[in-house]
Amino acid sequence: MKIIPAILTNSVDVYRQEMETIIKSSSYDQVQVDFIDEQYDNQTISVMSTFPKDYEPLKFDAHLMVDGREMEIRVGEARKLGFERIIAQLESLDDQKLFLEWTQGFKRGLAVDLDTSIEQIDDLVLPELDVVLLMAVEAGFGNQLFDNRVLEKVKYLTGLRKSSGYDFKICVDGGVEKIHLPILEEMGADEVAVGVKRVLSF
Repeated sequence: MKIIPAILTNSVDVYRQEMETIIKSSSYDQVQVDFIDEQYDNQTISVMSTFPKDYEPLKFDAHLMVDGREMEIRVGEARKLGFERIIAQLESLDDQKLFLEWTQGFKRGLAVDLDTSIEQIDDLVLPELDVVLLMAVEAGFGNQLFDNRVLEKVKYLTGLRKSSGYDFKICVDGGVEKIHLPILEEMGADEVAVGVKRVLSF
């Protein structure tokens, strides 16, 4: 199971410091940056302040927790700056098929909040996704405790993937600690996104 360091901050300086920490560790080849706007209380740095190409060969994921009316703009920014995988918060999208159009040619995924049913993902969209990101906490905030309810979603998606032949990855994000890794891997999760400070203790 792959561990992906995740950065959630409203400070460009902290972002740069955490990027340097990831690079110095030499343990990771991928990083997730969380982008949050006024839709949530915990606003973060902007997509345009990240400059992924400055940190090559690291691969970058953008997790967009932004107002649906701004989603196309933020997707465009992430594409332009060189994010490899673009993940939109499902609850922010009015039209999931439009998201597929905006991300054509890129790896893409949908993030599902803790209280949102997996069945909210459009049946025609699911086979086009590279990843389904399952929130194990309420989207929009860091430093929350892992909620075991996410395990049923992992189990459900693993079964669906097997029965349908789809090849999307399952990523769990939020509150993940080292003790959770064995059960998540056993249930079929392929990836976990973990805050930089916490991931250093793994």
